[in-house]
Amino acid sequence: MTLKEKIIKHLESKGSFSEDADLWMVDELIDNYELSKKTLKILKSEGTIIYYTTPRGDTVSKLNPALNAYQMLQRNIHQCASKLGINRSDRLKLKIIEAKTADDFDKAMNL
Repeated sequence: MTLKEKIIKHLESKGSFSEDADLWMVDELIDNYELSKKTLKILKSEGTIIYYTTPRGDTVSKLNPALNAYQMLQRNIHQCASKLGINRSDRLKLKIIEAKTADDFDKAMNL
């Protein structure tokens, strides 16, 4: 089963999938997920800091531009998931699942 099929099946099981309204968002989620995996491979092979030599011969370091891309893609993934109601807090907001009972940590953090 493909990732797309798994997501659609999950949404259908929650009763929150509309092909006309949600299919494009599922595609966006998958596209960002696939790009994120590719960007992570780049980061793992090149590192988060890259070094290069200037025309004057100085060695300079800077953050790998793939890091910004990866962070943006992760935000997009979370936004897509949120819009589809996939994460727990959104399911709570939509009252798809019951709210949990606050424990001591939640009370201390005002959650």
